Amino acid sequence: MVEEGLLDEVKSLLEMGFEKFLTSQQAIGYKELVPYFKGEITLENAIKRIIKNTKEYAKRQIRWFRKQGWIEVDMDRMTLQEGVDFILKVSSETVQNLKAGLN
Repeated sequence: MVEEGLLDEVKSLLEMGFEKFLTSQQAIGYKELVPYFKGEITLENAIKRIIKNTKEYAKRQIRWFRKQGWIEVDMDRMTLQEGVDFILKVSSETVQNLKAGLN
């Protein structure tokens, strides 16, 4: 994120006076860099916060997906055909279960 221009983007938004008016202020990366540009924290600490908040967000997403019945598939351990076959099998089973639930 930082290497792809996030610092310049956040700095530009702050210079234009958008600090409190953008929903991006809540987005990971933006909210951690604002204190840096205000001189409240170091860039190193801002980056550590970005990494920490990104990991926490990913964990919340994984927990949510698992509650939805998400199935993790390690495609690195399968051939392309095995992966396709697995996905088709699971999809077919899901459709059958949904149909059975409607009856």
